[in-house]
Amino acid sequence: MWEPNRIQVLGGCVRRARHRPHRPVHREHRYSVREGQCLLQRSQRGRYVPRAVLMDLEPGTMDSIRAGPYGQIFRPDNFVFGQSGAGNNWAKGHYTEGAELIDSVLDVVRKEAENCDCLQGFQVCHSLGGGTGSGMGTLLISKIREEFPDRMMLTFSVFPSPKVSDTVVEPYNATLSVHQLVENADECMVLDNEALYDICFRTLKLTTPSYCGHV
Repeated sequence: MWEPNRIQVLGGCVRRARHRPHRPVHREHRYSVREGQCLLQRSQRGRYVPRAVLMDLEPGTMDSIRAGPYGQIFRPDNFVFGQSGAGNNWAKGHYTEGAELIDSVLDVVRKEAENCDCLQGFQVCHSLGGGTGSGMGTLLISKIREEFPDRMMLTFSVFPSPKVSDTVVEPYNATLSVHQLVENADECMVLDNEALYDICFRTLKLTTPSYCGHV
């Protein structure tokens, strides 16, 4: 059975989306136990929990997720976070604050990998505009590649765009991340916030796009 270990790196725009990617997955697979084993694992109490590790360099994100309606579906031990944040700085996420937290994240990743009957690969969801998703996200990808060189690495990487940019350094963070993805990722799904906004406005006719899961 294919059991990929899904890892979410929460930072930047992915942090604002929070736990929403798991909502449709959770709804889909509660009716199909066999397919659900791919991204969900059955606990001793018979409850299905995501094969996910959630990480960030500041605690606010994790607090908001745990307080949300879907916060209870994740394992409490799989929330790994720092206290200072990366300040939209790739180097802080990759070399300083992120480097201090990376061992704790890898411990949880190993635990999740050991719980898989047949681990085929990893999925990393991150933003390349902020410091956590770009700096620490690419650091995590390289560490996983070193430890699991024969497993597939798939990323969902949100690239910054001028119209929906939060800070002027986002292009620099993305540029510093690209070569890491080229070296360590087998597949990279490029997501563009500006294109998603255009879909909302022109196709879905939404006047105020939000993160409430229209797709």
